[in-house]
Amino acid sequence: MSSNTYKNVLLVGVSKHILPVLLADSVFNVTILTQTTSNTKFPTNVRVIKVDGEDTFSLTKALIGQDVIVSIASGEILVNEFGYTLALAAIN
Repeated sequence: MSSNTYKNVLLVGVSKHILPVLLADSVFNVTILTQTTSNTKFPTNVRVIKVDGEDTFSLTKALIGQDVIVSIASGEILVNEFGYTLALAAIN
């Protein structure tokens, strides 16, 4: 994928299928966006940003410099308006 112009990938919600594929290609700089309350452990070569899912400012800040955002958030995270707040942050 050396001709890939997308390098900085932000994952919202983590998939055990997507993360290993991205990490296997050294072209990608992977960042995971997670809730401040999450205790999930991630590989050391992944940047992790913890945010309050209802804080548009912190979400907007997390999106800066990202080329691609992959959101696979589901369940409880969408019930609490996170998806809507993330969309607002992306527009800013």
